[in-house]
Amino acid sequence: MSFRMHKWMAWMPALTALAIPMHPRLSSITLLLWVLSVVAFEASVVFSDESPGLRGSSSVFLGRSGRWFAWGGVGLYLLYGLGLFWTERMEVGRFAMEGKFSLLLIPLLTMHHVGRWGREGFAKARQAFWLGLIGFVLWRASFALFSGEDGAWRYDGLAGPFHPTYMGMYLTLGVILSSSKKRWNRVMVCLAGVFVGLLASKAAWLVATCAWGAEALRSRKMETSRALSLFAAIVLLVASGTIADEGRMDEFRTYAMPGAVAEQAEESASTALLDSSQLNEKTGSSGGRMQAWKASVAIMQTHAIGVGTGDVTDELCSEYERLGARYALKKRMNPHSVWLQLGVSHGVLGLAYLLIWIGGTAFLAARSRQWILVLWLGIWAVNGSVESLLELQQGVVPTMFLTLMLAVLTSPDRAVDSLDA
Repeated sequence: MSFRMHKWMAWMPALTALAIPMHPRLSSITLLLWVLSVVAFEASVVFSDESPGLRGSSSVFLGRSGRWFAWGGVGLYLLYGLGLFWTERMEVGRFAMEGKFSLLLIPLLTMHHVGRWGREGFAKARQAFWLGLIGFVLWRASFALFSGEDGAWRYDGLAGPFHPTYMGMYLTLGVILSSSKKRWNRVMVCLAGVFVGLLASKAAWLVATCAWGAEALRSRKMETSRALSLFAAIVLLVASGTIADEGRMDEFRTYAMPGAVAEQAEESASTALLDSSQLNEKTGSSGGRMQAWKASVAIMQTHAIGVGTGDVTDELCSEYERLGARYALKKRMNPHSVWLQLGVSHGVLGLAYLLIWIGGTAFLAARSRQWILVLWLGIWAVNGSVESLLELQQGVVPTMFLTLMLAVLTSPDRAVDSLDA
């Protein structure tokens, strides 16, 4: 077995981490390449007289929290498959299963990798993820600079192929994982703060401010320069966010008031059909989300086992029509919450499973003092309250890969150094 094959396989996690923040399709390509490489490697083992060598059981390097999360992801994929038995739109359900295949694939690839190569590859993945984020930020900033379009500097114009909330989530974690030993790295942390502000995602603003503030307080005694760069990133986030706001916070405050959704639904039902611009003025993303949440809860109250893997959108649109939620109906909005998404598709069982999966991982990580993993799960949970993070590849792949990467890097076993070390 060639030395080059060993080195190539060891780099697969880093290659995947680099691809995740650069483009959603790139991560799919690297995962396919990883699968093909595993098949080629194992075939070479079968037909070679050399021993491939094992670093140890995958359980050693994943730790309890990693094992819980890995097998929980596999179980969630099987739960989605079970939901096909009571779905009516089978073709939609099958398409959903294809999009969620990483729930099954990434745990298997991770367990195979750490069983063969241990922590090697995942240590490189941490830096690769940050480099991928830097590359993306520089690409989108250059595009906005040379395009001459005002919209290219904020929200989805700046986020490009990603949803702004998803990119804000990646940047929040990337800054926490970045090193403060080099000056250029501290400069990039500040630039990331500006970028998150310009993304104009309310969830990203909240989560980044809280997570970076917590990390700055945690590291202030050990690394003063790191704490200062994190506080500077928060200040720049607030400053750039104020510029990019354009009324989004006012809209949120309006629809966060009690009764606002009901009033909006009644008003929409009593008026003539509105054009796209009027719909945005009347509701916007915050009002639309609240309409989606209200409709999702209503469906959960009447469907104990959910509507099935493939019928979520159709059932929601029927509920939007009943409620007079014109904005959500026109956009065909999903529940915009990973928790409600499982509740609508699989009822109380789905919601309970998700809570036990994520909550159990956080509990085991806290017991093992894997604080960065706990912080990441908190970031994910808050963002998951306003986005259905397991419905798109740009949500499923980072959820599985980044969580397992952190589980490997922070495993309390002596065979694995901690992330802080």
